[in-house]
Amino acid sequence: EVDIGAGYRAGQLWLRREEDGWAIPYEQLRSVSLIALLRMGLAGAARRRMYRLFARLPVYEDSAPWNIVMTGSRLEYIDQDTKDATLDLQVARAYQTMAALLNYARTVRDFGRCGGKARGGNDYGVPYVSDCVASRFR
Repeated sequence: EVDIGAGYRAGQLWLRREEDGWAIPYEQLRSVSLIALLRMGLAGAARRRMYRLFARLPVYEDSAPWNIVMTGSRLEYIDQDTKDATLDLQVARAYQTMAALLNYARTVRDFGRCGGKARGGNDYGVPYVSDCVASRFR
């Protein structure tokens, strides 16, 4: 939902979040979302350039394409709830964590104690997190 008011002036435009009614303020409209650009069908060199810009951004909690905008010649992250904290250090350890889970599950399997995946797996499809923890509880 976009509330514009009677004639737009800087600071009067906001999005109202359905879940809690919180108004996300926009002082000026001078960007276009990455999802809009991708859906318009960026081709060739423009798409490659956009990807390089995206890959240079810090890692944020919600780096979905609707939270990233093209402003002039650069990409910016705009999610108001999470823009003040990056996860670069945590993501650097993600490989190490996934390798640990993989090796742990392998050892549990070698003991013959792997009961399969937890029913339903995990909501995000992250590998190994739900391995060898199946329950007989129904």
